[in-house]
Amino acid sequence: MKKSLVGLALLLGLGCGGGNEQEAQQQAEALGAQLQAQLNMAAEQAGEQAQQAAAAQAAAQAAAAQAGAAAGAAAAGASNFGTVQLAAGFVPDPHTASGTSGGSIDASTWQAGCNGFVTQQPDHLFVASTAFANLRVMAHSQGDVTLVVQKPDGTYVCNDDGEGTDPIVEAAFPAGTYKVWIGSYQAGTNSPYTLGFTELASVTAASLGG
Repeated sequence: MKKSLVGLALLLGLGCGGGNEQEAQQQAEALGAQLQAQLNMAAEQAGEQAQQAAAAQAAAQAAAAQAGAAAGAAAAGASNFGTVQLAAGFVPDPHTASGTSGGSIDASTWQAGCNGFVTQQPDHLFVASTAFANLRVMAHSQGDVTLVVQKPDGTYVCNDDGEGTDPIVEAAFPAGTYKVWIGSYQAGTNSPYTLGFTELASVTAASLGG
């Protein structure tokens, strides 16, 4: 009888020990899950902070670019029909503006190869916020018009009759402010026109309308 009681006590002791080990394991697993959840939360917060920092940096860079473009346009002075500001990849494409051609100054006196009669003040200011690997500037009119573009370095690029009687200038455009004139081929004439900017080869001057 005494041996039976001792055996029972031993069995009860072993049973209690097993329960303690299981409980400890469960507590360890719960603690591990809590730690993992905290680590995941910390990682998410760090990711959000990194995204916010990147967004703030991008916004600051965009603001600086806009400020620089505005300063460049202000330094270039006024224009007859307003300012166009574009960055590479702009939409919609083409971007258009309008005005009336003509003036009393013969553009050929500014640079050989330039044609048409223009005003002293540019018809448009074009602000390239970013560099363009290839940009086409064109004008469409029922009259015979010409195109004169002065680069930020002061040199000129001109065209007459690039597409019918519509002028087209196609080139790489570094970032900066450009002066644009739409001249009348004949002195003393004035013609309404549509000015277009495009990165697409499929866009024609005639498709601008006006």
